Amino acid sequence: MKKLLTTTLCVSVLALGTLSAMANPPKQAQGEPVKAVPPIYKFTDEEKAELKKNFGAQKGDKAGQKGDYRQKKQDHMQKLDERLNLTPEQKVLAEKNRQEGRAKMEPVMKEIKAKKEQLKAIKESGKSEEEIQKLAAPIKKDLKALKEKANKLREENMKKFEAILTPEQKVEFAKIKEEGKAKREEFKKEGKGPHGDKGGPGGHKGGGEHKRPVNKK
Repeated sequence: MKKLLTTTLCVSVLALGTLSAMANPPKQAQGEPVKAVPPIYKFTDEEKAELKKNFGAQKGDKAGQKGDYRQKKQDHMQKLDERLNLTPEQKVLAEKNRQEGRAKMEPVMKEIKAKKEQLKAIKESGKSEEEIQKLAAPIKKDLKALKEKANKLREENMKKFEAILTPEQKVEFAKIKEEGKAKREEFKKEGKGPHGDKGGPGGHKGGGEHKRPVNKK
């Protein structure tokens, strides 16, 4: 019984001590600035809706740019087919050639993009100019080989497309290529990128693949 009373007394003392500490927190030193706790800002429903709207618009812009590019590419192909007056059978063969061309071109373009990103990372690494040149040299060599491979694929796609044309259509197609070349030269003189008709069955220098415009920073 005595032991139980002693335990109860100890617990009571500890409890009183805790309550006293909570009721009388340590006083701030004289002259010390009061530290105010900043309130947690809560967005209103209108602000939340606006933030969600703006974030969605940014994602939509990127998706819209890709959609516009695909649409322009499809429009270009349609205009080319109409101008050459392709028969239904020729349109089927042309589309088959384009799909095969894209399947071969896409991995090459991905490699080119990856190499360019590597070059950019090296240039922004903060290393000395000598180190940058040394690291960049093999990547530039790979890039050159990849671009040559892409050009070869475009030439193959061009030959496949021309193989399905009649002699009259080939004459008209030659005119289209000349017009595309003239436009590219005009863009070069104006210092702009070629976003118009490139004169080929694939929309890029007669190949089966468009080349996306490069944004110069």
